[in-house]
Amino acid sequence: AVRYTEAGGVTVEIDADGAARSHGELSLTWSGTWTSTRTFNDYPAQWHLSVPAAGLEIDLEPDFPDQEIVTLISKPAFWEGRCRAVGTRNGEAVQGRAWVERSGFLTVDDLDSFFKSVGRQVRASVQALIPFEPSFEQVRDLVASPTRADLLDGVDTDQFVDTLIRPVREIVDRGGKSWRSYAALACCDVVGGDSRRYVRWLAMPELMHVGSLIVDDVQDGSTWRRGGPTSHVVYGEPLAINAGTACYFMGQKLLVDDSISRTDQIRLYDLYFQALRAGHAGQAIDIDGVDRFVDAAVASGESEPLQRRVLAIHRLKTASPAGALARMGALVGGGTEAQIEGVGAFFESVGLAFQIVDDVLNLRGFKGNLKDRGEDIAHGKVTLPVAKAFGLVDAADRAWLWQTVKAKPQDRETIEAVIARLEACGAVDECATEARHMVEAAWAALDPLVEDSLPKMMLRAFGWYVLDRHY
Repeated sequence: AVRYTEAGGVTVEIDADGAARSHGELSLTWSGTWTSTRTFNDYPAQWHLSVPAAGLEIDLEPDFPDQEIVTLISKPAFWEGRCRAVGTRNGEAVQGRAWVERSGFLTVDDLDSFFKSVGRQVRASVQALIPFEPSFEQVRDLVASPTRADLLDGVDTDQFVDTLIRPVREIVDRGGKSWRSYAALACCDVVGGDSRRYVRWLAMPELMHVGSLIVDDVQDGSTWRRGGPTSHVVYGEPLAINAGTACYFMGQKLLVDDSISRTDQIRLYDLYFQALRAGHAGQAIDIDGVDRFVDAAVASGESEPLQRRVLAIHRLKTASPAGALARMGALVGGGTEAQIEGVGAFFESVGLAFQIVDDVLNLRGFKGNLKDRGEDIAHGKVTLPVAKAFGLVDAADRAWLWQTVKAKPQDRETIEAVIARLEACGAVDECATEARHMVEAAWAALDPLVEDSLPKMMLRAFGWYVLDRHY
């Protein structure tokens, strides 16, 4: 028996006659890590135990890595499991069984670190699906299917990687907001399912999102994404457009699962393509903009119709895909129809609130970085705070506000003047309040539908995280 802490340890050795001897000099070192896909904490993957006084040099390796105990009592989990013990005792080979319990290895202690850990697993999932050095089978399944290997005749793998995989990985590997990927797994667990069966799904929402980003950057003429040049800047517009579109289809293979009934697979496909249809509809409207509807709001001071049009873009581009992914997770988790709809509605509200808060943060700055605030104003974009302001200020201010935003001001003084006007009339505060009410109402509807659990607690915390991030 071994007890080991940072302060030291003790070993109790019991021989065949039952005699016990204690040894206070020992070391327990570990190597490698295993990451839980439920709590996203990292745990040691194997250990080496050295007890010089007993002549023991033992390697301990888990029979299987996923032996995490999830409990709200222990912050919120620890690792405890069966291991193999192989090594030497006084120079002679020995082997046996071991039981190891390790706590104090929690690497996730707030939601920022949680989503960073989620992000690492998302990138690992994408890398497994579209590696830089794919096997023949991986290329075959990305291009065709096991029964149509003939379609690869004449296909050069290096060219395939350079023209399709690298433009996608250019953006994926930089990391990003991973909450979309988290949604499907969390909603599987919150209804009583086991998300570990669907860890491969982590890549699917990320590829859907990155595909939209790559194409969106081409459409907007953007040159910077996730801390680096956009995909089309690096690889050119034709390859970027093609790769971005291909992203929508790469995740389809992840939905093929013989353990899921045909009926549920059809529902999954419908939800998957519903997310894509809604996202493209929202993008079309966003590209065209809402400028054609602003004059009526400026003339009348009635801004609600304009606000609804702005929210429609957010709902289609962000809320609807998030809701679809949440419903997919709850479906394979065995949720009831009420639970499936409840988690879907919650994530739709969270997705919509996420975009509203983005509009707010664009005016107030991200994490104290004020130098780039007001970027939407510089682009002449009618965001929700601007739309709300048309209903809160007088006719002269409405005319000034619209003329100023429409002119796409680039000087800091004018941008700050617009921000000050939006703050003074209460439009920015109203947006923040609306986002909060949206999330709280959706949670009130979901709360009685699912039992209390760690996944439920995480969903609750995620709602707060979306509302309060960067402040």
